Amino acid sequence: MKLFKLICLFVALVSSFAFCAESKIPQQYTNSKVFVNLGDYAKGDGSDETEGIQKAFDALVSLKKNWKPHLDGYPHRKKRGVLWIPSPAKFYGFSRTIKVYEKWNVEIKCETPSIPAMQIDPYFVWLGPDKGTMFNFNYCGAINVENLSMSGRGKHVTGIMVGQENQMHGFFKLSSFSQLYISDVAVGMRLGGNPNNGADIAVNSYRDVTINNFSEIGLIGSSGNLATQTFINLSLSAGVGAKHGVAMYGGQIVLMNSCLGGGPSKVSGAAVAVFSGGINIYGCWSEWRGPFLYGNPQCPQNQSRRVDSAARYSTILQGIQHYPGAETQFWKIPGSKKEKPESENPVPISIDWDRPTPLTLVNCSFFGGVKLGKVGQSSIISIGTTFSNRDGLRFCGEGIERYGRLVQIGTLASGTRDVVDPYVIDRRNTPGTAAPTEGVWKKGDRILNTDPNPSVSAKAYAGWICVEAGEPGMWAPYGKIGEACVNTESE
Repeated sequence: MKLFKLICLFVALVSSFAFCAESKIPQQYTNSKVFVNLGDYAKGDGSDETEGIQKAFDALVSLKKNWKPHLDGYPHRKKRGVLWIPSPAKFYGFSRTIKVYEKWNVEIKCETPSIPAMQIDPYFVWLGPDKGTMFNFNYCGAINVENLSMSGRGKHVTGIMVGQENQMHGFFKLSSFSQLYISDVAVGMRLGGNPNNGADIAVNSYRDVTINNFSEIGLIGSSGNLATQTFINLSLSAGVGAKHGVAMYGGQIVLMNSCLGGGPSKVSGAAVAVFSGGINIYGCWSEWRGPFLYGNPQCPQNQSRRVDSAARYSTILQGIQHYPGAETQFWKIPGSKKEKPESENPVPISIDWDRPTPLTLVNCSFFGGVKLGKVGQSSIISIGTTFSNRDGLRFCGEGIERYGRLVQIGTLASGTRDVVDPYVIDRRNTPGTAAPTEGVWKKGDRILNTDPNPSVSAKAYAGWICVEAGEPGMWAPYGKIGEACVNTESE
């Protein structure tokens, strides 16, 4: 009798635990006819469960061919396909790429987000060899992915690949990721694998994305059909040997309210590198121990000329704070014992730009200078740019010093090299006190006289204008100033 009671108690406890586990699944999911529970395919005990994990993703009902009836009840989408991923006892281990193909109007949801600060480990851990890809999303639309987290355990792998690598096939559209966490990989995310008219990747959003301890590049944009990609709250933290935080080889993305951090040591590249395509960044704090932005004039080797113009998207930086770490905290504080000479400046250049498209800077603050090259024939438009290193290089480079391809909106403040108040300074409105004796100038460029004096013949002009292009070209005064008029009206 006692044995029977013990058995009954054991069964009751097991049923209770099963009920508790089941109760964690939101009711709106369990009521769906297209609901899949990864817990029915994999245990999450830390072993290699590649086969079971792939079967669960394959079991997620594909609505691509007949998706319209499943939109009944919009916006609630009561019949939306759902893959529920319960919190694992240890982690879901896998050694081959998990392919998420031919999915439309589905939801993939992990039970909880991964928060390293709270010692909540990633759900998925790579157990395979180097040179792999953990997740591949292709031929998908209207997917919502939430709380997906993964670790490559330091292997040379890519966390998430969207589209096909080195091919022009596939699409990923009208979809979103939120609370995405990727760590200890070579490349965090790769959007497209071919800059020459690659996969159609458009109208997607990414919110609260963290890519931590990557050894090569955090985020790569590489598709000629990459457009309307919006990242909100992107956080990048480089590992040892990292090259770039974000690298653009084609298409365009938008970053909003992001943090592009550095790593444990000085990295080899820039926080953002643009080789083709473009990027717009609005609001960003960066402690990258190197340039914040690097722009190279050369397109990738497989970038054909026929899409070259489409690859030249604009690049806009607004509200960027580039402060390369605590080592610069006492850089130029007079009397500080930790003050260092300019020759030891860890980041002399914050922007190194030489692209064929203009770079627009709006209310940005950089520790290093802004350098413009001459090859890309681009220009820099600056609105309220300031420099925290007061004795740094400011605007420099041959594109500025020789060719004058800089447009500053604002007036030079007295005693500093910062530009304040509404005004336009460019090669046709350059302040000065005489015709230039160096630099490359074009016909029609003007020097505005900032020290006019009708009593001195050399200063009795509104300015000087270039009448023949060259280095420095031929100049002639214009705008003869008459005698000064004094207001003698009595009070």
